[in-house]
Amino acid sequence: MPRYRVKNAYLSEQEYGQHISGVWSGCIILAGVIISCLACYHFILDAHFALTWSHSLKFTILALAFILGAIIFSLMRHVLRAGITMLFALSITAGIVYGIVMLIWKIT
Repeated sequence: MPRYRVKNAYLSEQEYGQHISGVWSGCIILAGVIISCLACYHFILDAHFALTWSHSLKFTILALAFILGAIIFSLMRHVLRAGITMLFALSITAGIVYGIVMLIWKIT
């Protein structure tokens, strides 16, 4: 039975998998909230027609963007995790292929 040490606790394989999944979920949800709030601010609240709105209305719109971003990205966390992992693997593969091609190009 493999054990992993996380802070002061020793976790089994299944518990460690749950811990890593929770960490990934938290990071993806945080990134989603930041992206949705920035998009809402730049495209809606920073527009010329929103200059006359009250501060409470702007805050409410930003809070709704925060909540919707968290919900959408929490539902898509597994797909996003797989996509990020594949993107990382593809970038490493592309770097290795580029290095080999450049080595062959310089030799010939």
